[in-house]
Amino acid sequence: MRQGMPVMRTGWQRSGSVLMIFLNQGDRGVPGDIREERLIITLNHEWGHGVQQAKLGLYHYLVGIALPSVMQDPKSDEYFDRPWESGADEFGKVKR
Repeated sequence: MRQGMPVMRTGWQRSGSVLMIFLNQGDRGVPGDIREERLIITLNHEWGHGVQQAKLGLYHYLVGIALPSVMQDPKSDEYFDRPWESGADEFGKVKR
């Protein structure tokens, strides 16, 4: 649980959040390892999406945040520059 949001591990290719945080298998934290930092960043970012969802409501979140996010290539250099992603970073206090 991340500040009121349940967290579930998945076998998916990427992490996401709708009503809860879904972490892909690659986001595993190992204490003292770079993966631990990546896990914390991912959790905070996805928690930020939860704030967006709470502010917008489920329908508007799905249409305005989740759908554009899923349709975008997460490996793109501009992925986290998109307003729906940078907003999640801001709410989650993630500095990239």
